Formats: sequence, structure tokens, C-alpha cells
Amino acid sequence: MPNRIVAVAIAAENKETTINARRDLRDLRRVKTRPYLRGLVQGLATRGLKLRKDYVIEFRQRKPNALGNTAAFGNPAAGDVIFCMSTTVVKAAADLFSTNPIVGVVSEPGTEANTAGTHFDQIANICGVSARRIQTAVDCFDRFLKTVPTLTEVKVLTRQGYGPSDRAFNAVSTAAAQKDITCTQVPITDVTSLESALDNLTARDPDAQPATMGVLILPIDVCLGHAQEIIDIAQGEKKIPVFFPVPDWVKPNASGALGAYGVSQQTCGEMMAERVSVIWRSGNAVPGSPFVRWVFAPDDTLQWVVSGAVADPDELNIPLSQNVPRI
Repeated sequence: MPNRIVAVAIAAENKETTINARRDLRDLRRVKTRPYLRGLVQGLATRGLKLRKDYVIEFRQRKPNALGNTAAFGNPAAGDVIFCMSTTVVKAAADLFSTNPIVGVVSEPGTEANTAGTHFDQIANICGVSARRIQTAVDCFDRFLKTVPTLTEVKVLTRQGYGPSDRAFNAVSTAAAQKDITCTQVPITDVTSLESALDNLTARDPDAQPATMGVLILPIDVCLGHAQEIIDIAQGEKKIPVFFPVPDWVKPNASGALGAYGVSQQTCGEMMAERVSVIWRSGNAVPGSPFVRWVFAPDDTLQWVVSGAVADPDELNIPLSQNVPRI
């Protein structure tokens, strides 16, 4: 029998699908497979592990309030790896599963904790990758200003009460005050509030107005899970530049975000594949010392990328300086 990975991400609706082949990794209208999974499959392939033959992925999209029971994760059997694509999902899995190996992406595993208050890096069956999205939030903000130097206000999408969002926003707002940039918090809780907040933004005429306002995305699972909706509304409809903490949604054509700074979700997935392969070699368990359970993304995985097609005069009409890295 092939190994089984239960992969869980936050989404607007509860959906599930089985990934048996690379063709199953494409995004569908209701199932967004996430770049993490493409990276996971690629990373396992480099280690000689093939979909269907060696493992299958049961991918589950779940509403934030639908993670409170084992059924939300598909009632994983003993040894099934639980692959968590946000801090929210890791916390839910940590509360529910004490023996199943859990592999997650968490910026600060020494700060985030389960409901009992035990930090993730102290829980024996959890390991993963830190993309350092909180730690690099100010650097991301700075790259946004360098990309669009005409900005005087940055609307920051936040999820209040969510640790990664709160800490990143505090850091960004402090940096913005030092640069005399207005930093406006735009709180969201779910997809409905996200779309409502974006709909309320004031549209810009790219031919008559410089880009003085931009939208900055923080490491929030709801936002990253609905990145294309943010791009379509804020940039496509409102003509406001959008900047992400992950480069996966910056494309060489005008369909993606203007820019981003951070570690791609695909790269994180490839790094998480190493964790998964070690677990399988260790009898379907997270090994103890000397295994390093949390790997922090190195500096050379941080990318500053900007789409020249989005900045083009026929799109957002944002002049880019020579030092801005275009794709």
C-alpha cells in the first residue's frame, strides 16, 4: 500500500480531492491545490518517490471553523502524514493528533502553540519549515515602497487575533511611521469580508493618477488561499498595486500580482518534502535527536520579484526604476 499524506489548507468552502498524478495538481474552480503541494511532489520526486506508486495525497480544503474534529482531516490512520499549509491548520492538528506525524509551515514555531499552550517546537510529533514571513514582513514592505515609490498610503490586510498577522502588522506599522507612510489596517475574517473590503477600495485611473495607495498582503491563510481574488479585484478592477509575501502569484503576464518578496510556497513545499521523506524512512514517525525538526528558509530562498507586464502603461502604469527586478 502506498503511503498517505493528508494535506489541509484553509478555504472558503469545505472540499476534498485525491491527488494521484501531477495532472491533479492544477487549480480548478472550487479546488485550489496550492503551490505547497506542487513543491511537495517535486521534492519527493527528486528523492525517487512517485505519486500513486509510493504515496497518494488526500487534499482537503476547510473553513477556518471546520477544523475541530478528526473527521475534518479525513480521520487519518496511524502513520498517515498530516501536511499543514498554515499556522491555523498546524494548531488544529496539534490539538487532535498526538501520534500522527505532522509537517507544517509556521513562521515562528517557538512562539505559536497548541490550545494547551505547548509551543510547536516542543511537540514531539510535529516538524516543518519556517518561511520567516513574520520576520521578513518589514523587508517585504520596504520592497513594496522601492517598487512603487509614489506610495503615500498602504492598506494592509490583517486578521486580528491571528498571531502571524498581528505580529507582522505591528512590525510594518512601526516601519511605516518611520517613513511617514500612512499604514491603514483592513481587518478581514473570511472570504466574504475580504471581498467586501476590496470592493470598498477607491478605484484609480492609471492614466490620470499616480499610484499613491497600495495593498500589502500579510501571511494570512485566508488571503494566501484567495490570492487570485485579491489580484482580480484590487488590481484588475480597482487598478491598485498589490504586493505579496510570497512570489508564487507574480507572473510574466498581467494576470498576477505586481510584486512580492519572500520565500515561494513551492520552495517551502520542496523543503517540507525532505521532512516527509525522513518520516517515512523512520517508520512513519518524526524522529528524535539529532534530527532537526524545524528548518528555517535560508536567505538565498528569499525572492524580490516584480511583473513588468502588470506595471506596463497599458495596465497599472507604474514606472519601475532600473534596480527593480522584473520578470
